[in-house]
Amino acid sequence: MTEQCDGEDAAAIRRAISEIANTLCDTVDNRFDLRVDVDTKEIEVQKLVMLVNFVLEQVRRNLAELEEARSKLEQRVEERTERLNLVIEGANDGVWEWTPDTDELVVSPRFLEQVQRTDANPVMNTAAWVQLIHKRDVGQVQEAIQRVLDGRDRHLRVEFRLRPGPAKGERLMIARGAAMQDEHGRVERLAGTQTDITERYWRLPESGLFTERAVLAALRDHQHEQRDAMVIMMRTRILGGAVATSPGSDHAQVQNHLAHQVAQAAPWDDLRIGVTAGDTLTAVVCGEIRPEDIAEQLRERLETTLVVEHQRLWLQPAVGIVHTATLDHRDPERALEAARMAMRSARAETGGTVVRVYSKALEARARSDREAEDTLAQAIRNNWITAFLQPVVDIHAGTVHAFEALMRLHHPEHGILSPGAFIAAAERTGVMGDVSHQAFRAAGRSLACAHMTTTFGDSFLLSLNIAPEQLAGRHAADELLAALEALELSPGRVQLEVTERSLLEDPTHAADVLEDLRAAGVTIAMDDFGTGYSSLGYLQQLPLDVLKIDKSLVDRVPSSGRAYRVLDTIVRLAEDIGLDVVIEGIETDAQLHAVGELDVRLCQGFLLSRPHAIDEVLEQNLPEHLRRLRIAPAH
Repeated sequence: MTEQCDGEDAAAIRRAISEIANTLCDTVDNRFDLRVDVDTKEIEVQKLVMLVNFVLEQVRRNLAELEEARSKLEQRVEERTERLNLVIEGANDGVWEWTPDTDELVVSPRFLEQVQRTDANPVMNTAAWVQLIHKRDVGQVQEAIQRVLDGRDRHLRVEFRLRPGPAKGERLMIARGAAMQDEHGRVERLAGTQTDITERYWRLPESGLFTERAVLAALRDHQHEQRDAMVIMMRTRILGGAVATSPGSDHAQVQNHLAHQVAQAAPWDDLRIGVTAGDTLTAVVCGEIRPEDIAEQLRERLETTLVVEHQRLWLQPAVGIVHTATLDHRDPERALEAARMAMRSARAETGGTVVRVYSKALEARARSDREAEDTLAQAIRNNWITAFLQPVVDIHAGTVHAFEALMRLHHPEHGILSPGAFIAAAERTGVMGDVSHQAFRAAGRSLACAHMTTTFGDSFLLSLNIAPEQLAGRHAADELLAALEALELSPGRVQLEVTERSLLEDPTHAADVLEDLRAAGVTIAMDDFGTGYSSLGYLQQLPLDVLKIDKSLVDRVPSSGRAYRVLDTIVRLAEDIGLDVVIEGIETDAQLHAVGELDVRLCQGFLLSRPHAIDEVLEQNLPEHLRRLRIAPAH
């Protein structure tokens, strides 16, 4: 009986285990919505059933959670994809993906639109892409891609031009991309965007003219094709209206107007006109024409006025031209530099349209000018500007009436440099005020020198030359008087010399400044009288005390009766209106005696004394020399 019961129990256990096994076999087909139900009294079997059902329940829960997570992930991916598409669409970029192994390039509709191939197959190879790129830029694109494939660059970034299309012409693109690599570091896929940057970097939105990048590209194309080109560069003074001080759309109108005139003067299909550094209008043209011929055409066409916003503007362009055939090195940057050099030479002149054609002689002068400017900058920093003194002599008394302070630059290596070496550089760079101040300070020591007082008395004047810039400001008189005070120079011992060039810009303002200086006790002298066009007019306009007659009116006096009479007339005129007269440029005894016959008392020149440093003035026994040259009054 017991054996029979044991047999029945064993069979029940086997059936239970078989049921559990069959249920678990169903999970192989990813069925987990199952439950094991076994009718058994065996405790161990019941435990096993409970464990299996628990595991199945956990699996079902995990699968549900995974499904929920997958659904959320898909939703996020879909949202991010949609956002990325919106960003790409908003950025107006084309999208591409390239598989190097198969050379399959898949592009977006916007990509095809950018390259003006909307009807083309969006699946292509790199050879088809290269056919779309400007022939001059193919090499740099291929090199950029190869650098990514070789692992030298992690990302692709390359700018290139498309071949000119039937509608839009030349376009500038930038391709950016990132690489996907396998476990060995080999690039499996390269994907990214293509952006049209023509409007941003190729043409200016205000005027539609080309950018400097586009101008340089044109020059590189000519260089690559071994064709000579001509570069025309100009900047313009604008007189009248507010355009010069308020750049914007009005200024763009001026540039477009000038660009049109250049296009008329150089009517070639490959003409490219743009704006380079410093808001400079720059044109590049390749054609059979001599620079001198186009220079003449530009002089005629650019003599122009323009009405902008009901304002008439007078344009005074300064133009530089270079033909690359005249350059030793024809790279684009060198061509722009040479054109800019010629333009700067033109800007140094005033009056109407000035055109300069580059030459090696012009470059040599420009290099010399730069060296002078560098030397002058050093001189100002290191206080190398000094003053030499040349006496204005009372030839009746044989004494010094005044000392004119003449600027010099004391270079530590090259010695004393005359004004010709640096004055023009000071005027070009706008530092005449700084130069004059240092010269004033050096000259001022003569008034404070006890030995000078002992030798020449305490009443001689110190005559200082003032630059046009020093008369131009609204508070010019106050600034000059403050400078004299800072240098401890008494206005009553100072004579300021002005030239016609100092007065040209605003004679009325200059007259007001000189009147204020004169009221403070400063003596005012007109220097170089007779060299300008308006000198006689200034005699009645300006508050003058002294007239210094230029050497050019004295040179021929001993041998020319006409020259003598001209000089005599000027002297009598000056005396009649109450001016003291100084005759400059006395270099010979004959000139001195001719001036003596005119009964002029004050003279200056090399015969009397050359300019010297203060110490040398004291060492040369000047009083004795002047006494020997003394001439008795004629009357």
